Parts: sequence; C-alpha cells; structure tokens
Amino acid sequence: MDNDDIKQHYNRAAEKRDERLKSSTINVSQYNHTLRDRVIRDFLTRSSPYEKGIDMGTGTGVWAEVLTEYCGTVVGVDFAEENIRVATTNAKELGLDSRLSYHVGDAQALEGIADEGYDVAVQISVLQHLPDKKACLTRVHEILKPNGTLVLLVHNRNCIYNHNLRSQQKKGGQVSVNEYTSLPDLLALLGEAGFNVTGQRLNWLFLFDLLFLGINRPFLRPFAPVRRLAMAGLSVIENALGRFSICNPLFREIVILAKKDI
Repeated sequence: MDNDDIKQHYNRAAEKRDERLKSSTINVSQYNHTLRDRVIRDFLTRSSPYEKGIDMGTGTGVWAEVLTEYCGTVVGVDFAEENIRVATTNAKELGLDSRLSYHVGDAQALEGIADEGYDVAVQISVLQHLPDKKACLTRVHEILKPNGTLVLLVHNRNCIYNHNLRSQQKKGGQVSVNEYTSLPDLLALLGEAGFNVTGQRLNWLFLFDLLFLGINRPFLRPFAPVRRLAMAGLSVIENALGRFSICNPLFREIVILAKKDI
C-alpha cells in the first residue's frame, strides 16, 4: 500500500473513533487501548511533569489527550486531514484547546517543528508506516530537549500472530500495517539515532486475539461475561510476562522508553 492509500484509510476511519473507544460492547480497539494505556502512562510518569509534549502521527488525538495530563502544552501532528479535524473538535469539547493544538504534517519529517523544543515525544503504532525509520528517529532526537523522553510503540515482527498479518499484507489486505520491526532492530535504530533505552515492555499477548474470535456473532453475545472474565485473567498474565524480552514471540507490540543522550 502506498502513502495515499494509507491516508485515505485513516481519513475514512476518523469518525469511528468514539464508536470504537466508548462502546459498551467488547471490541479490539477499545481493549487494545486499555492495555496500551497502562504501559504508556507508566513510562510517562517516570519523568513527568513535562513542559511541552508532541504526539507524532496523532491520529484523532487519543494519545495527545493523554499527554496533556503530563504536560503544560501538547502538539499533535498527523498527515490525514480528517484525523486533525476530529482531533481538534474533540479538544474543544474536552476544554483542552488552550493547551492542545494540532496541525497537518509528516510524522517522519516533522516540518516546522523546532529543534530542542520538546520535553517528551510519543509515537504510537506509527513507525511501521514510515519509509525511513532511522530518519524518523533521528528527527525525533533533534526536536527533543537534552535528556528529553521518547515513548515509542511498534508492531512486533517476531510475534507468532503477526506472521499471519504479514501474509495478509502481501495480498493487499492490511492497509494499516506496512512493515514490522523486531526488538533487536528497534534497539539498534534507537542507538544509532542517539537514544538511550531506559525501559521496554511487550504489549498485547497474542492469545487475546483468540478471545475476540466471533465477537460480533449474535449467538455468542450471551457469553460476553465469560470473555471479560478470561480477558481479566489474561491481562494479569500479560502484565507479568510483558516485562521479559524472552517472551517476545508471544506479544504483538513493543513499547520503548528512551532518553535523548545529552
């Protein structure tokens, strides 16, 4: 999929943000957000508060809104105009527009973003879309202040489940996933860009995917409480195993906390 295809995909999906995240029924987007939220907040808290933050590839602003809880001001950047429209509307409705602003831009080049202007940067599930990962991380290094913080989440190339997704991608079926990154590759890229990795966690145990099979089938809906109970149990296991890199093949995502070398 080329850049325009991906952009059109996210422009179409922008309006479904609240439908996914605020639904009372179980859905993958909502549960994945809950698991990510736990890890990302843990990493953000370690060096907060921050004066200025930036969310690169902000989408509809979900993580930029979280970032406002740790920063004085936040900027969100995304290449999809509809994402920016929805994010801006939500910021106003939440009363965050005095501290949270958005603009259309490239999450890799970050044109117009000042060097050494930010205390913290987050990039959640974006790096796999970008054509030059090293250039992206080098640019992030430039915009962070000395000892600035980066929280980065990427899809895990070594996950058992992601082998299936890569197969679908080759057939043109996965517009939202472009290229995966393994943990060793990611650590090497961060080192080359001038970052010191201070924390790493694995996220989304692949067994969760089995619990979502047939989730929307009417005859299975009465079993929703059983699914929720199983998810709660797996969440405890996931939180324990996610601290060990040896469990890498069992997890779909990698979350990294890094500091800019002074």
